[in-house]
Amino acid sequence: MPEMKLSSLDLLFLPLALPAKGLWFILEQITDLVDKELYDEGTLRRKLLDLQVLYELGEIQDEEYRQSWKDITARLQFLRQQQLSDENEGRQGV
Repeated sequence: MPEMKLSSLDLLFLPLALPAKGLWFILEQITDLVDKELYDEGTLRRKLLDLQVLYELGEIQDEEYRQSWKDITARLQFLRQQQLSDENEGRQGV
C-alpha cells in the first residue's frame, strides 16, 4: 500500500476540510430525500391515496383537495414525461 504523505498545509486545513466534507455529504443526502419525496412515483401515488382518504373522511375541504390533487398529478405527469424523454434518448442512442 502506498504511503500517504500530508504536508504541513494539509494538516493545517484538515480540521476545516473534514467538517466541510461531512456537511457536503449531509446536503447530498437531503437533496436525494427531497427528490424522492417530490418525484418518486410510488411516493406520489401514496400521497394521492392518502389525499383521497383524507377527503373522504372529511379531514380536508374541497379546495384543499383539488389543489393538492393538481400539484401531485402535475408532478406525476412531469415524471412520466421525463421517463418518456429518457427512453426516447436511449432509443436514439442505439
